[in-house]
Amino acid sequence: MESPTESRKKYRAVRWIALGGLLIAIILLALPKIDFTGDEDNGSGKNGAAGKGRGGPAQVVAYVVQVGQTNTPITLAGTLLPNEETDITSEVSGKITNIYFTEGQFVSQGTPLAQLNDSELQASLKKAEIRLNLAELNQKRKEGLLERNGVSEAEYEIALNELEVARADIALLQAQIEKTVVRAPFSGQVGLRHVSKGAYVTPSTVLTTLYDLNPLKLEFSIPESYALRVTPGTIFRYSVKGISGERSARVYAVEAGVDPSTRTRRIRATSPNGNRDLLPGQFAAVQMPVGTTSNLPIIPTMGVIPTIDGQQVMMVKDGKAAPRSIKTGARSESFIEVSEGLQAGDTVIIEGIQTARPGSPVIPVIRQ
Repeated sequence: MESPTESRKKYRAVRWIALGGLLIAIILLALPKIDFTGDEDNGSGKNGAAGKGRGGPAQVVAYVVQVGQTNTPITLAGTLLPNEETDITSEVSGKITNIYFTEGQFVSQGTPLAQLNDSELQASLKKAEIRLNLAELNQKRKEGLLERNGVSEAEYEIALNELEVARADIALLQAQIEKTVVRAPFSGQVGLRHVSKGAYVTPSTVLTTLYDLNPLKLEFSIPESYALRVTPGTIFRYSVKGISGERSARVYAVEAGVDPSTRTRRIRATSPNGNRDLLPGQFAAVQMPVGTTSNLPIIPTMGVIPTIDGQQVMMVKDGKAAPRSIKTGARSESFIEVSEGLQAGDTVIIEGIQTARPGSPVIPVIRQ
């Protein structure tokens, strides 16, 4: 039987174990609320001005909109296009009996590229030629008889009409035979071949693509604020990645109006490509040859936020973040013009935009 002394010792041990467990549970519950960093809650984040204080307004870097001139070159995005481009197809259906070109070959206008089976048409042509010979003989015989009053004038006219019908049949068959030969519509470089000898093709079958690569066309768009500054004959300079030096292009066509969705006007220019070192589809960095721009509000490009409907900025208004839609114009390396939506003196957030929710309080740090 257990003595009273031993019972008291066991009781004390159980009590200490229970107290220790309770203390551990209290510590575990308090850990998430303990700040081990030692930072004071002074309303600023770890990243300085662009951070967000605990429970306080977000601190952001802002820029006061100014009106000025961007003297740096204005770079526009352009695309190189072939001078002419077309898919080569046959005008008629049939089986290909010969292919006369190799991929990448330069061909002159009118060069045969492929031949379709024309055996039936050739046989019909021979038959029509025999009919033509008979019609010619009959017409000459009737003509002689008419001079001697051997036949009536009506009979002679019938023979003459039969001769003309025979000649028309010959011309029709010759035109149909000509359509079995696929020819190059202009001089240029042949692309990849999509069919082989023996294939049956229809007018919707693309045999290959033909490109005229000299000169090339340069297509790009300019902001509507410059829509009237570019006319046919204007010279642009552009560069292509991977090719040293700049090239020149002369404007030959300007879109009649401004695209209402992008507020830009499309331009097309021609550029020599005698060495054929430029290729259609390449990106071209086009330099705007207009010198300094007009006086418009300018902001750092980092402050512009692309949206589905266009572009916007996050402003600071009455101590709170407020989004505003804008329309932009020309841009330089660091700044961009704003044609609509801002005016001088407005404050725009340029850093910490992700921490500034619409309507949330912000503390702007102004950057000059």
